[in-house]
Amino acid sequence: MLELEIRNRTAKIAVIGLGRVGYPLASLFAKKGFPTTGYDINKKRLKDIKQGTVQKELSSLFPHDRIERVRTIEEISKNLLISNNEQVLKKAKIFVVTVPTPLKINQTPNLTFLENACRIISKFLQKGSLVIIESTIYPGATETVIKPILEKSALNAGRDFHLCFSPERIDPGNTKWRMEKIPKIVGGIDSSSLEAGCLFFSQIFEEIVPVSSLKIAEAAKMLENLFRSVNIALVNELSKVFEEMEIDIWETIEAANTKPFGFLPHYPGPGVGGHCIPKDPFYLLYAARKMGINIKFVEEAANINRNMPFHILRLSELVLRRKNKRVIDSSFAVLGVTYKKDVPDARQTPAELIITELIKYSNEVMVFDPICSETYGAKKGNMEKTIKDKDCIILMVDHSYFKNNHLEQKINELSPYSCIIDTRNFIDSKKLKKSIVYRCLGKPFKKKQDKTNLTTFNRSIYSDFNDNPFLSTQVYKPMRANQKRKRLGKYESKF
Repeated sequence: MLELEIRNRTAKIAVIGLGRVGYPLASLFAKKGFPTTGYDINKKRLKDIKQGTVQKELSSLFPHDRIERVRTIEEISKNLLISNNEQVLKKAKIFVVTVPTPLKINQTPNLTFLENACRIISKFLQKGSLVIIESTIYPGATETVIKPILEKSALNAGRDFHLCFSPERIDPGNTKWRMEKIPKIVGGIDSSSLEAGCLFFSQIFEEIVPVSSLKIAEAAKMLENLFRSVNIALVNELSKVFEEMEIDIWETIEAANTKPFGFLPHYPGPGVGGHCIPKDPFYLLYAARKMGINIKFVEEAANINRNMPFHILRLSELVLRRKNKRVIDSSFAVLGVTYKKDVPDARQTPAELIITELIKYSNEVMVFDPICSETYGAKKGNMEKTIKDKDCIILMVDHSYFKNNHLEQKINELSPYSCIIDTRNFIDSKKLKKSIVYRCLGKPFKKKQDKTNLTTFNRSIYSDFNDNPFLSTQVYKPMRANQKRKRLGKYESKF
């Protein structure tokens, strides 16, 4: 029965969670002609969707042709219903879960949203239903955490309803890879669940990748993001080393990238952000720790990335010293707060730590981001007001807006005696006035500087996993430079 409904595209779909993954996914189902219900308890999010203020999140669904774009919007509007009333889920035959799976304060998995979503689904499960989990979880969680909750419906996974895990692979802001062109991994609790999941997604995506188990599908998502985490950590660490060795890491990466095999470029930055890379290493560390296994390499990579904001802050202290200025007496402009270029998403952004640390020591911190209103307590202004007469300008995000609005020219006009920290190798230093001190992450500085007695930002975030049987309970707490820090074990960062 379900098979026929899927092939006829009459199977009613319910997407639980309408965030930056769920909303585009629900819209894709509707675009393909499936009657789709999007459910979320966040009333503000539902209001934003209805008013069209977050329609940019659907950029990977829209064709370039204007007429086709209008048709796509009309098709989505016709087939997609959104609500915060769980009763709209009554007639659903396919449930797709895309709720957040964040971390607790002690860096262990927080599956509360996922567990609650599955409790709601269990009320409306029917024989023959299909449940697909897309939220990122550690290997084994679908079977040990999700399955028991769903089976409180008195139905059995595999026998009475189908259960699959299919990791989301959305890449916000990527217009090259439209959602339906990204290969879709599917794992099932049994062969019939796998067949049902693959049949359903074959109506939506161009390529389906069936795998032999739920754990394989779950682990594939972990591997994808850990691969990025450790490689970003590598170039972040090298950027600091190469600064001392007077080597330009950006040119080095481009040179290495000419090798036609065995190399994939990753680039340094002020830290990692978003809903995956800052979090996923700790999900795997948790699962491994429960089994008595330490993954020091993954842990160290996560710590390197988490500490990059402090390296950026120390660079700012160094360039100000070049002007014989102290952090406490200086004014700052931070350009960009989102975690990624041209994407209005500030989740887990490294800009938050940089801004909050600057505010502790400086009375004048201004922030501007052309696509995000978050300031983390700093003053807000337009680009010109934010830049004007600042001692130090920190470029956090390489938004297209800055290039289109001639950032270098604005700095020359409004802050001709400033210091600049470029975390993205974005600013063309050749266009800047000679009175401006420019420093780029991962590039040698023209003049050797005394790096002793850096008192303002001379610390780091670090984690230790010895005191907790699963993961760290040590929480980062800001402390003044003259406070003595207790060593928490061999994993203490050395930056």
